[in-house]
Parts: sequence; C-alpha cells; structure tokens
Amino acid sequence: MNWASLGDFSSPIVQGRGVANRSFLTALGRFGSMIKRRVLFSPYTCGDESLNKLGYECRVRESIRTWDFSEGNWVLFHPDLDWGEAARVRSHFDWPVPLSALTHSLSYPHLIRNFLSSLPFLRDRDVLVCTSPTAKRVIEAILKKVGVHLNVRVIPLGLPDIPEPLPERLRQVARKELKIGGDDIVFLYFSRISEFSKADLFVLMRAIYHLSKEGRKNFRVIIAGGTEESDYYQYLKGISKVWDIEPWISVIPNPDEKDKQVLFSISDVFLGISDNFQETFGLVLLEAMYYRLPIIAFDWGGYRDVLADYPCKRLIKTYTLQGIEKEIVDLEILSYEPKLHLIWASTIFVDFEDLLMAMREYLYKRPQRGSIGLHPRFCWENIIPSWEDLWQWQLQGQAHNLNVRMKDKDVVLSDIFYAIYPSTRIGFDVGYRVRGDGLIDKGLGVHPWLKAIIDESKLKRFLSEGKGGTISEAKEWGLSELEVLWLIKQGWLAIEWS
Repeated sequence: MNWASLGDFSSPIVQGRGVANRSFLTALGRFGSMIKRRVLFSPYTCGDESLNKLGYECRVRESIRTWDFSEGNWVLFHPDLDWGEAARVRSHFDWPVPLSALTHSLSYPHLIRNFLSSLPFLRDRDVLVCTSPTAKRVIEAILKKVGVHLNVRVIPLGLPDIPEPLPERLRQVARKELKIGGDDIVFLYFSRISEFSKADLFVLMRAIYHLSKEGRKNFRVIIAGGTEESDYYQYLKGISKVWDIEPWISVIPNPDEKDKQVLFSISDVFLGISDNFQETFGLVLLEAMYYRLPIIAFDWGGYRDVLADYPCKRLIKTYTLQGIEKEIVDLEILSYEPKLHLIWASTIFVDFEDLLMAMREYLYKRPQRGSIGLHPRFCWENIIPSWEDLWQWQLQGQAHNLNVRMKDKDVVLSDIFYAIYPSTRIGFDVGYRVRGDGLIDKGLGVHPWLKAIIDESKLKRFLSEGKGGTISEAKEWGLSELEVLWLIKQGWLAIEWS
C-alpha cells in the first residue's frame, strides 16, 4: 500500500488542529507498518527534516501533474473536512485512487458549504473519518438533510508527543516559584483563551469570586493558553482586579511546551471548559488524562465522548432552550463566523451551582492523581492499525461515482448543533429568579459583537424589577430567547429547578 496527501501540513502549528495533524503524520511514520511509500504534496517546499526521517517524500504540489497513480495501490488522504480540492484533482486526472479525510471543527459554514460542493466528485469507496461520535452524528445529520449516503467512520485522535510529568522534587520547586502554597489546590484551564472560539470563562470567574467570598484561601486557578490575537485574557485580568480576586487567579497567555509541562505537573485538577460548537474532540483532555489529573469538564459534544471511559471526571451539565435555533437562523446566514460562534455560545449555559460544588469538594478533600491514566484507545500505536484497515478496505474492489443528487443544499447548522452538543434543552415553563450575588452593580458587560442583538438598557430595566417568573413570562416582558439565555449564562438570572 502507498499513501499520498494533497493537504498542506507545512503551516505553523498554532492550535489544536495543527498539533493533531502533525501528531497524525508522526504516528503514521512510526506505526504505519503496511505502508511502503508516504508522499506529501504541498504548495510549498515542505522538506521538514523530522518528516524526512520518518520516511516521507515531500514534494511541491505543482509536480503532481507528472505523478502516476495508476500503478501500485495508492490511497489519497486529506487532513480536514475541506477535501473538495483533492476530489476535484483526482477527478481531473482520473486517478483510480480512493480518498479519505479527517474531520476537525464542523461549525464553520464555509467549510460545510465546501464539503457539500465536493459530494458530486466522491466515489463509493471514499470515507470521511470523524474523530468522535459527536462529529459522526453531525456529519450524518447533514448528509441526511441533503439525501446523500457516504461512508462515515469514527477513529479518534491520539496523544501528541508531550513531556513526562516533573519529578515530585521539581514539581514542588515549580510551585514555590509560582508562589503556590503547599496546601493550595491548583485548578488548571489550559486551552485557547477566546470567548468566540473556545469558551466564555465568565462562569469560571464567578466561581472564583464565590469561593473567595466564602473565605476559602487554599486554591489557585491558572488560565493558560493561546490568545489568537484576542485581548480576552486582558478582559479576564480586568475582571479579577475589579472583583478583587487577583490572589486566586493567574492568567498566562501563549505558554510554550516547557510551560505546559510545568503547569500540568503542578496542578491538582484540570478544568475542561467549552461551550463552543467547534469543539468536536478535545485534544487537551488527552494530555490531562496522561498527567492523571482529576477532570471537571462541561458535558459538551466531543468532551463527553473523550471522557466516557475516564473514571476521575465530573461532568457539569450544559443547557439551552428548546427552539432557540429558530431565532438564530438569520444570524447564521449573515454573521461573520467568529461572531457566529460567540452568538451560538451565548445561548449555552451550565449548572453553575454544580460547577461551584465540584470545585468546593476538591477544597474539602485534596484530589489525588488517578491510578488510571490515558485510555489505550487514544494511543497512536492502537489507532494507526484502524487507519490501515480502512485503507485496505478502500483498495478492495472497483470504486464507482456516487452520482449525487442533493435534495437540499441549504443546511441550517443550528438545527443540528443544538440537538447534539448540549446535555439538555429546557422548556419555556422553567422558572428563574434574579440573582443578588453582588455582581450586578459591576455592569452587564455585553460583548461589542452582541450589542446589536442584546439590548443592554432593556436588560437593566428588567433586572431592576427584581422579580422571578418563568421564561415565558420573561418573553412577555419583551426579552428575546437569546437575551434570556444570555442573562442566565452570565449569572444575572438563576434557574429554579423544580
């Protein structure tokens, strides 16, 4: 079997997708026992020394015109959902090779449009591989809407190369350097620091505020990750100063690999927080499991899939409102994609009291690193054989064109996402009360991207009434579903669970 890819692996590794793709290439070079040749076609000269040592031939993509795929058993691979170009190039040259691709984020409308436009160029031996059951459910729902059958399988990502945990002596030295007391419990959030592409961390800031007001001194929350050129981390620092919680929080933008080793080693509990529809897997959870950290995570999309077999976890339920997708349809069509992600995330809230209780319990009883670490299904040596079995199946028999006739090209992603990612959708009969936790006078803090759809002055008038009721009654007051959910998410309203 021979393997080739038209995907561009030469771009810098910045976030999860780049880490995952490079990790896949490395693992394929190490454990791909059935593959004779591995060829990477890039728009650039991607002569990476580490890839050359793993047996990859790196070629400029323009040379593909002279390539002969008619001899030998070749399979073609693309590293993300946007495999349309590879399918069209194959069709143009009439190559008798099957195509496979790997999904990452599914919540970018332009990628879904490109995916749908690629369907007429696909064949019945082509396979789209999803990294999680959540991703598979999303893809199958999209295919069902357009009336197309496609081979879809689940093969997870594996653990990237990461350093070993620090020895205990060095761990204690590192904690002292960061001025962390010997009895302090360290909670670590290590992911993108972005409210529109990862998570709104306001709920975590509220939890820190409440724990501090309870008189608890023996904890520190570390928020670390890439900033994506966003100033959100500065916003978090500003909140910590206004709320007087600076002694309990550290914000570390853009840590490097050495920082990651130190932070995971010194921490006691990992916080897996995401309320974003782009989260179909959760690579950082593998790293937390590798370090045997107890995990408090949102019950969300790919996160619940990854943590299914991990015993040292606590899942915090996520909620939205029934029918909210109807209010989002026009925004999905018209909005700038990062803004759309923020709008979607603004309609998701978590059980704040459960999050607070989970953190509080670890302050009562010091967490112990688990005896069970990373599950074997996330080890590359166990994953690559699944890929080779897939490629062997693709090479069996003669492939035929799908002859696609799509019945509906306008797929509304909101209809699909709200049905799959959150734990629960609540009804309009659910009650609420206005919170009196001392934070309302700090300002509502509506994000500039949301000011056109959230009327801050109206919300202030509504909150000043200080009355409880049901969500239906809040709508009668003049609030939209999105505004009600935003108030719950930001803590101005508390759900009254019956």
